[in-house]
Amino acid sequence: MSSQEAQELLAATLADLRGRAYDQLRGLLHRIDTSQVTGPSGTRYRIDTLAIEVEHQRGWLHVVVMVGRSDAPGSGSDAATPDADELTGSFIVAPDDSLADE
Repeated sequence: MSSQEAQELLAATLADLRGRAYDQLRGLLHRIDTSQVTGPSGTRYRIDTLAIEVEHQRGWLHVVVMVGRSDAPGSGSDAATPDADELTGSFIVAPDDSLADE
């Protein structure tokens, strides 16, 4: 897996999700959205996205993205526990569409 390529995919996915409305991100609750993409190098990647409710902030969502090679051993077996080769990024969004880290 190309670390730089995977980092770029992670950054692009997070940027896309940050631009979405809260109501769209709520659709990621209680499920894992998985997509497969091929990077410029020809490497196939799996991108898993999910949202978790933040316990101490009513209605806030913690959106998590994991990027890993789609042909890695165990890929797709349990997206809630990333493999050692997977990259993970996240952000927190409030019901008013504001982001916790901005």
